[in-house]
Amino acid sequence: TLLTAEVQRLHERYKVAVREVSAEATALAKHIDGARKAMAGAFTAHADACTAFDGVLGERAEGRVARGPDVDPWATEGRLVQEHKGLQR
Repeated sequence: TLLTAEVQRLHERYKVAVREVSAEATALAKHIDGARKAMAGAFTAHADACTAFDGVLGERAEGRVARGPDVDPWATEGRLVQEHKGLQR
């Protein structure tokens, strides 16, 4: 009958919509997981940089010569900018 055909078409449209939403949710979950991993990596890099910076401050407080660019590549401005841009990606 006409009503049965309409209900079947509506049911098919519903199934298509469910598949689309499911696919979008899966893609979004993957994106969020990737962003979460990137944030964890950035946090680790930040913590490492803070630890290194604390070490340099400790050396200065003790009157020792701070590490220069020949020993510490982070001490050069160009390298710092380059690494900062890498962290922002």
